Amino acid sequence: MSAALLKQSVLFKDFSPVGLNILSRIARGRLLLAGNALFAEGAPSEALYLVVEGRLGLTMAGQDGREVAVGSLGPGEHLGQMALLGDGAPVAHLCSAIAESDSKVLEIPAADFRALMKQKPQACMKLLLAVSQDFGQKLASSGDLLKFMVGRTLSR
Repeated sequence: MSAALLKQSVLFKDFSPVGLNILSRIARGRLLLAGNALFAEGAPSEALYLVVEGRLGLTMAGQDGREVAVGSLGPGEHLGQMALLGDGAPVAHLCSAIAESDSKVLEIPAADFRALMKQKPQACMKLLLAVSQDFGQKLASSGDLLKFMVGRTLSR
């Protein structure tokens, strides 16, 4: 079942059924009731998350310390991809993610992904390439958010 759910994400659009099955073995379903946090800004990023049902609101602490809404994600969208990049050193979440409605997400834990990388490197590299391409596209098209984040970093 999770192979079909993975296919809903743009990250997996070019995956074969075999590749989907390989990665679905480490994917775990997670339910969030409305108002519950998936993760908090500054907490270690430990997994890639794919929204299957519901909506997640994204917030960041503004310069004045108040939460600022920076986006909302729904079915087929993903977050937490930084957890899969790098050498396993902890990376902090840049925002908080809170369920706006009862939601279901698929979680691909970074530790399980790294272990799978040793056994099935081709499937894992394909996902890393998809994450990198998606990240580059988002970065290129998100000038306002980038300006906000740079301004926030410089003010600290």
